[in-house]
Amino acid sequence: MKRRIDGPGDLGRVLRPDDPLLKEAEPWADQATMRFYPDVWTGEGPSTPIPNLLVSLAFAKSWAARAASTPDAPAAIEDCRRAIRWGRLLRQDDAMINQDLVGLASIRIGAEQLYALAARRGDQPLMLAAAIVQGEVAPQRLRTAELLTRVAIQAAKKDAVTDGKVDDLIGVAKTSPDRRFRNEAIVMLGFARFMGTSAQREKAESALAELKTSPDALVAGNARWALQLRHGDLKDLSGAIH
Repeated sequence: MKRRIDGPGDLGRVLRPDDPLLKEAEPWADQATMRFYPDVWTGEGPSTPIPNLLVSLAFAKSWAARAASTPDAPAAIEDCRRAIRWGRLLRQDDAMINQDLVGLASIRIGAEQLYALAARRGDQPLMLAAAIVQGEVAPQRLRTAELLTRVAIQAAKKDAVTDGKVDDLIGVAKTSPDRRFRNEAIVMLGFARFMGTSAQREKAESALAELKTSPDALVAGNARWALQLRHGDLKDLSGAIH
């Protein structure tokens, strides 16, 4: 990170085009699948470890910057595609909200530079494809913001936990097709165990006990964390309660 220089446009700090780490990282992006969870880490609620996302973002920016610095080089378009694939891999893990957002940012960065290269070369089909990808980023971010608002438990708000809130959290935790949203709801169910009525707490604990047996190790790990949470832990985790 200390080797970074000012990049072109609004890319910020990037690695030099010939930085050996940038070259070493190319095959990391050129693969079909990637999983940090549960291959490297398991779920521990808000304490679940995360990869260094600043380094991840630096790679995407640096590949886009290299393409911008040599726009007519044959490898320029491939660098843009690599940044997009990098973002796709981060999103594919579908484990953590912040990891997904960095993946989205990487896709946007690659697609924006790809559009610029396509416009320079007069490649209208490629311009259209890149524009479609760019246009999808904002709705995806808004979708994430909507979900976070929906499942949030505001600790300072009276009656923050309602029957409807608990039912909604259980529904998201059990049925959402997006694993990162399921895990967010599971963490909130852990908080609901201490902030609702006795009936709400019982319902939350029952759902968590079921989720603890999930074949998905990340989901199961977060459910175990939520069940092991104690009332005294809430003060230390107050920043995690939206």
